[in-house]
Amino acid sequence: MKVKSITPNLLVSSVKESVEFYTEILGFKYVMGVDDNKELYLKHDKNQELGFAIVQNEINQIMFQEISNTNADLDLDLSIDKKITNAIIYIEIDGFDDFYEEIKDKTEIVNEPRHTFYGMKEFYIRDNSGNIVGFAERLV
Repeated sequence: MKVKSITPNLLVSSVKESVEFYTEILGFKYVMGVDDNKELYLKHDKNQELGFAIVQNEINQIMFQEISNTNADLDLDLSIDKKITNAIIYIEIDGFDDFYEEIKDKTEIVNEPRHTFYGMKEFYIRDNSGNIVGFAERLV
């Protein structure tokens, strides 16, 4: 097996709110969305309710899927609690200090910037659905 890419699909309570958080606060771009009637939206409309969406930065994508949509698609009975961490995403970036200053007052900071024993400078936030997102830059 050769892995070509890995894309997290985060279960969220509101795809619309997650797209807004990741595009407006973290700088991702909207790729596409699908409503509950399976209609495709290639252009971002902030008023459109979505059951699924994809955002991306230069090379990475993140998918968001609402719990009710996931339950219907996969015939499951999943639930979500905003107080519980659903996933942890680790993102390596350039421009760490500037990025931290840009978003520190826009979201919940879980861990302030720190240097790690494994040679990274990193901090963690909590997104609008309770997921933990870490940002890191290699120390020189």
